[in-house]
Amino acid sequence: MAVADNCAVGDSDQGCRGDTDLIGSALRTLQRAHETISAYPSEHPAVLRAVEEATTALSASLEQTDSFVLAISRDDFLVGGESIGEKLKALRPFAAMMHEIDLAWIEFQAGVTVSEVKALTACLGSARRQKVRGAQLVDMLGPKPLDHIRVVPIDYRAITFADASGDHDGRTSGAQIWQNLSQVLMDPGDHPENSSIEPLAEAATSEIRRTAGADGLRSTVDGIVRDMRSMDKDQRALSQQRLGGFIAALSPELRQDLMQVLPETTETSLGLMAEVASHVPCAELLEALKGVDVAGGRAPDEMLTLTNKLVRIARERPAESEGLGDLLERWGISKEVLSLDDDDLRDSLEEVFQRRVEEDYKPEGYTELLHNISKENLGPGDPTQADRYQQELTDPSIAIHAARIGVLSLDEEGGDTFHPGIYGFVGSNIERMLEDGRVDELRQAAAAAQRDIDEQVEEQGRLAAEGFLGEFARPECFEQILDQLCADPQLGPAALPLMRLAGSDALRRVAERLTAEASGASNGPLWQFLEQSPAEELGALLVERAGQGWAALAPLFPILEKITFDDALPVLVTLSERPELDVRSEAFGALYVRDKRPGSPERHLRRALADPHRRIETEAIERMGDLSGSASLDLLGKFIEGQLTEQEPMSYHCRLAAQTLSRRGDGGALQLCRTLRNLSGTWHPPLAHKARLVAETLKDHRHMPQVRRALRRWSYSRTRLITIFVKPRTRSAGEART
Repeated sequence: MAVADNCAVGDSDQGCRGDTDLIGSALRTLQRAHETISAYPSEHPAVLRAVEEATTALSASLEQTDSFVLAISRDDFLVGGESIGEKLKALRPFAAMMHEIDLAWIEFQAGVTVSEVKALTACLGSARRQKVRGAQLVDMLGPKPLDHIRVVPIDYRAITFADASGDHDGRTSGAQIWQNLSQVLMDPGDHPENSSIEPLAEAATSEIRRTAGADGLRSTVDGIVRDMRSMDKDQRALSQQRLGGFIAALSPELRQDLMQVLPETTETSLGLMAEVASHVPCAELLEALKGVDVAGGRAPDEMLTLTNKLVRIARERPAESEGLGDLLERWGISKEVLSLDDDDLRDSLEEVFQRRVEEDYKPEGYTELLHNISKENLGPGDPTQADRYQQELTDPSIAIHAARIGVLSLDEEGGDTFHPGIYGFVGSNIERMLEDGRVDELRQAAAAAQRDIDEQVEEQGRLAAEGFLGEFARPECFEQILDQLCADPQLGPAALPLMRLAGSDALRRVAERLTAEASGASNGPLWQFLEQSPAEELGALLVERAGQGWAALAPLFPILEKITFDDALPVLVTLSERPELDVRSEAFGALYVRDKRPGSPERHLRRALADPHRRIETEAIERMGDLSGSASLDLLGKFIEGQLTEQEPMSYHCRLAAQTLSRRGDGGALQLCRTLRNLSGTWHPPLAHKARLVAETLKDHRHMPQVRRALRRWSYSRTRLITIFVKPRTRSAGEART
C-alpha cells in the first residue's frame, strides 16, 4: 500500500470531487460495514454482506471520476472543501472516530475491491480497540494489498505547507513554516508586496483546519508580539500594519480563535489586540472584546495600552466605530472622558485600571463587627448564630465578606480561642460563599478545622471544627459544590478536598453526575476524584453498576485505564465473572490489554474459551492471533479437541481456531498436525468432522514435510471414512440461536 506524507496546503484539489451525494451515501454504507465488522467475526455472513454493499456504493460514487480524496476534520468529512456532514449528520461520529485515531485523509480510486474495503474497515475497528493511531495504523495496513485505497495519517511533528507564492513545488517543514511566517510579518523589507500576506493567511487557515488547530499559529503570533516591543517606532508601525493585514485575511473562525482573550494568556492576548487594534475592522474588535471583563485578573498595563488605542479609534473614526463607545462605557470609561486632553486621558485610564490591594475593597466600618464575631464562642450548628447578626448582615455581600475575613483570621497566631465563633459564622454562610464562587476560601477554612482536630485543641474548639466539616457532607452543600465544579473545572484543586469530606457517599454522587450529564464526561476533576478514591470503594461501585447492565457501567469503565494496574486487576477479574454478557466481554478485552505479566494473557484467554457464551469464545480466538509463543498455540489445539469447554465447540468456532493457527505460520501448522493426529483415531462422528476441518486447513501448508506426512496418515485413517459415510448433524433453529 502506498503511503504519502501530509499534503501541502498549497496543492490543488487531488482528484475530482465527484458527486457529493453519492459519496455521502457510500460513506454511510462504509460506516455500517465498520459497525458490523466491529460486532461480528470477520467471516460472518452479515460482515460479508455489509462490505459488499459498501464496495458497490463506493464504485458507484467513482463512476464519474478516477478518484476522490476524503479529508477528515474534527467531526466532518470534506471532499474538495465541501462538507459531507452538513447533509448527513449521522456521519459525524464516524468522522470523529477517524480523527480520534489521527487520520488526515483517505483517497479512494476507481476499481476498489471487496477485499480492500474489508481490510480497511477491519483495520479501523482493530485500531480503535487496540488504541493504535496515525502511522502505526498505516503500518497495520502495510502488508495487505490495497492498490485502490490510500490512507494518510496526521503527523503533528511535521506539518507541511506549500510555498504561499506558488513559485515551486518544494515542501517546507513544520518548524520552517512558522519561522517563515515570523520573517514575513516582522521583516517586510524582504517581502515588500502586501499581496503576499493574503495567500499566506489562506494557506495557514486551510492547513490548520485540516490538522491540529490554532495552537501553533497562536504561539507564533505571541512570539511576534513580544519581539515587536523591542523594535524602533517605524519598524514597529510597519510590522503592526502587516500583522493586522494578516489577521484580517484569516478565516472568520480562525481570526476569532486567535483574537480570543484567554485567562491563561491574558498578557499576550491583550498585547496582540493592542498591536493590531488600528489595523483590524472595528466590528472584529468588538466581537473579540465583548466578553472581556476589566475587573478581576486582567493585566493592567496591557489593558491600559489597549484601551488607550481604542479611545483614539473612537475619536478618529466615529463612523466606523459604532458600538465601541458603549463598550468603553461598560468598562467604566464615560463618554466625557473621550473629550479630555491626552495627558488627562491617560491619568483617567490609569485610575480605572490601577491595582488595588486587599484592604481597598474591604467594607468600611466592619472591623469591629469581625472582632465581635471572633469573641463569640458559638457551638456547632447553633440555630441562633445567624440571628445574632441579622441586623448588621442583611446584605449578603457583607456577610460573605465578613466570612472571608474570618477565614483569613484562622491562620493568625494566638487566635485559637476565637476559632469556634468563626467556624459557626462561616458555616452559616457556606451556601452564600459557594454561590459567590468562594470555593478556595472554604477549602482554607476546612484545612484549618482539620488542623485544629489533629492538634487536639480543647473540646469546644474540636466540636466546632467537626460541626463545620460536617456541613460539607449535607447533600445540598455537596450538590452545590458539584454544580460549581461542573461549571468551572478549574475549581478542581479547591473543590476536591471539600468533596472528600462527604465520605463514601461522595463517590456514588460523583458517579451519578458523570453518568447523567454529557458535560461531566469531559470534566477532568471529576475523573480525578474517582481516580484518587480508595480502590476498594471504587471497585465495589463498579461491580454494583455492572449488576445494572453494561449501559450503567460504560460511562465509568474508562476509570479502569486511569488507576494503577494493581488496583484495576481484581476489579477486572471480578467483572469478567459477572453474568452480564457485555460486561464480561469488555472486562476480558481490558484484561488482554492491561495484564502483560508472563502467562497472564494465556490464562485469561483460557477462561474466555471456557465461557458458556459463544461470543466470548469468538473474541478470545481472535485475540489468540495477536499472541506469540507456544502456549497460545497449544490452547487453540486443545480448544478444537474439546478439552477446554464443557460443551462441544461449534464447527464455526473450530474453523475459526484452525484458521487462526494457520495464520501463525509454521508453528501453527505443526500444532494443527498434532491436533489432527490426536483426532484421527476416533470413532465419534463429531470429532471426526473436526479432524476433517483441520485437514482441509492444513492443505495451505503442503510445502512442509510434516504437513504432507500428517495429511497422508489422515487419508488412510478410519476417521476419514466416518466423515464420508456419516454426515455432520445439523443444528435446529433454536440451537443455532442459542
